[in-house]
Amino acid sequence: MCYELSPSDHYGISLARMYKESRNWKKCSEIYNEIYRRGPTNIKVRLILALCFMNSKDFVKAKNCLDYIERLLPAEKRSKTYYHYLGKYYEKTGNKLKVKENYLKAIGETGNFPADMDYFNFIKNSSKNNEDAIKHLQNMLERYENRKGYTVNILLNLAFIYLFENNDKKQAAEYFLKAIKTNPLDPQLKDFRGPFQFKIKYNIFQLIRQNILTEYDKSYGATLKELKNYCIEYENQKQGSNALNSLDKKFAKALSLKE
Repeated sequence: MCYELSPSDHYGISLARMYKESRNWKKCSEIYNEIYRRGPTNIKVRLILALCFMNSKDFVKAKNCLDYIERLLPAEKRSKTYYHYLGKYYEKTGNKLKVKENYLKAIGETGNFPADMDYFNFIKNSSKNNEDAIKHLQNMLERYENRKGYTVNILLNLAFIYLFENNDKKQAAEYFLKAIKTNPLDPQLKDFRGPFQFKIKYNIFQLIRQNILTEYDKSYGATLKELKNYCIEYENQKQGSNALNSLDKKFAKALSLKE
């Protein structure tokens, strides 16, 4: 109601996101299109619209939003997000040379993790083997060595490639162990989307138990033992948490009976 009385681009975007979260795609699309028709002058709004239209495969409107920014700003003043989204546009419309050019501009010398990951996925999907994708991830490890969350994500992606595509369980085990050691409490270890099927979420500890701890090769050295210890520790914490939840429920029930 507030949006209808006083339409604001920023409020409209917040409202569209709310509809998106509630899976009301039609209403979400209507609001984004309404904002687009008003011809917004804010660069951030134009970028948000560009991404929205790319996701809905309305590439004409997406490119119009990006072209607006290109006309408004000289190349050196355009943001990394602009080049990232331009790279995404060219990837979705099939211009491979432009994809690489713009993703690299988006990454720059200081890094840009979302653009880096999109470029990794582009390399993986367009290469005949995994060597280039692995090399890119290894370069990312250097770029983000001081960012633990990013490091865990990169190491897990490397582990997945070695486990599921290269069928190299030994190398996969080493990367899984590095990821866990980087931060044993990282939420990604319990809820990770792999690089092949984004809709599937993996519990890394369960994945290790099912696919890695079944090996008995001495060449793994202490890796298997360390992974096993981490998996046991995870299970113990899980059981302890379940026990506490059970006690909380019993306590709440006892209180309700006294009232």
